Amino acid sequence: MRREALILLAGAALAALPWAAGTYWVGLMTQALIFGAFALSLDILAGFTSLPSIGHAAFFGLAGYGAALAVTRWGIDPWAAAAIGILFSVLVALAFGPLAVRLRGLAFLTVTLAFAQVAWGLATRWTSFTGGENGIPSVTRPSLALLGWDLTGPSEFYWFTLFWVVLLTLLIHRFANSAVGMSLLGIRESDRRMAALGYNVQARRTIAFVLAAAAGAVVGVLSAYYNKFIGPGSLDWRLSAQMLLSVIIGGAGSLWGPFIAGTGLHVLKTNLIGETERWVMVLGILYVVTVVLIPKGLASLPRIVRAKLWRQQPKSPAEKKPPRPAAPIRIHSDYIMGDRSRSEEPALEARGISVHFGGLQALQRVDLKVMPGTRHGILGPNGAGKTTLFNVLTGFVKPSEGRVFVHGVDITALPTHKRVGLGLVRTLQITTLFPELTAMENVLIGTLVGVGHHRNLWRRARSDRQACQAALGLLHDLGLEYLAETKVAEIGYGEQRQLEIAVALAPRPRLLLLDEPTAGLSAAETRSVLELLQRLPQDLTLVIIEHDLEVVFEIADHLTVLHYGERIADGPSEVVRRDPVVREVYIGSR
Repeated sequence: MRREALILLAGAALAALPWAAGTYWVGLMTQALIFGAFALSLDILAGFTSLPSIGHAAFFGLAGYGAALAVTRWGIDPWAAAAIGILFSVLVALAFGPLAVRLRGLAFLTVTLAFAQVAWGLATRWTSFTGGENGIPSVTRPSLALLGWDLTGPSEFYWFTLFWVVLLTLLIHRFANSAVGMSLLGIRESDRRMAALGYNVQARRTIAFVLAAAAGAVVGVLSAYYNKFIGPGSLDWRLSAQMLLSVIIGGAGSLWGPFIAGTGLHVLKTNLIGETERWVMVLGILYVVTVVLIPKGLASLPRIVRAKLWRQQPKSPAEKKPPRPAAPIRIHSDYIMGDRSRSEEPALEARGISVHFGGLQALQRVDLKVMPGTRHGILGPNGAGKTTLFNVLTGFVKPSEGRVFVHGVDITALPTHKRVGLGLVRTLQITTLFPELTAMENVLIGTLVGVGHHRNLWRRARSDRQACQAALGLLHDLGLEYLAETKVAEIGYGEQRQLEIAVALAPRPRLLLLDEPTAGLSAAETRSVLELLQRLPQDLTLVIIEHDLEVVFEIADHLTVLHYGERIADGPSEVVRRDPVVREVYIGSR
């Protein structure tokens, strides 16, 4: 709420500009506000979802063209024409977005550039409809006659623009802090981890793409009405590049940074450079300077200045740790969903799983049966196929043959996030926490799924009492409460491994799959993780891959051993330990 109040306060201050400045500056600031909001719309996509687009101007221009054509060709009221232009742009985004977001990196940049060039080519060549290079002039502005307000003057249209820009900024801010907005930050850091927590990654990226396009469409219509003209330049990829640089210079994911950079670059371009080819060179220099001196953009300057002034490093997590040992870990029974009683039906079953990667056979007709409430260990030397089996069980890899069942339900064709909905959650072999988020926020992303609030687009995630209480409860139960407001990047590796288990418990799993939870830990850290695992509820079914045999033998009551992709042993822990074949290939005959 404090930041929303600051946005309103800034809007009120900007509203005084027409009384303090001349007509030139009022007009310039009207355009600057439009481009600041345009950069902010791209920040939803590039900053929060890590999908930098060079075709974002297409939605800006398409909305402007839609409104302009509706007004000039079909005589539609400018208010209705604005709605038509925005809707047209959003529909195009809905058609193109689900395809584009399947790509990443250079491929995404390329396909968005191609899309923008197609739109620009149509606007340039379809002269009979779009006016070609001459564009569409004489676009009538909306009227506020009922309020006695004429939008033909520069001051009036400035206030009109300011109102919509402030409203749009408030909406984007609220979305960015919602459960969906927080999930985009998680997807930016690790899409595999987010899928393993129950999030539909492709759907979230599509939502970000469409919302960014919608926000860009709103300011595109404002630009068309301000200029009373729309031309192919509004679709040009160079405009998208300028907005992308505004996001980078301002600080991706910061909201206010890209907005200030977008407005500032437009003022700089107009007053110092003008419409010349040198502007591209200046943008390049600004980009290089930003990356070298302030790689996290303008938004990081307050933190840098505070560090310089105070000359004091923040306390390390070790200094914050309570002097006495953490209280005994209590995992509340209501964290675990579903029927807690043991049954004769397997909690997790794999039948005849085979996986081929080209000519490599990673798994060969592997069977696995895990009974409810058991502690099931999977052993095998490097390359035995243990992690591949986990990937098949959780939907990251599609088996070449075989079926997977959870409590009798065939989940072979289900995507990862739907398997989490059935209570199947895993950790990954390499730590994939979200380093720029706090420990509390890392767990909160999972508890939002656990309480069913992860689809909320409006409510602030940190204001969700149920999800926050569940997150703090988990941190308390695992003895990690002192790390709640510490960024993961500042937490030691041993504590990160424990935090990873807390994150995996957050969606309320019925089956928890742990992939080498003690990898890379010291003996003391391994003992801490082992004690944590021993304190998990007995009605939580646990499957663990682990190279430390002492850990496996102390936890697991049932073992499955893999060797070169085949199952060579399966049974109670004590029986498998004495199996001569197992001792020969893995434990050692001596």
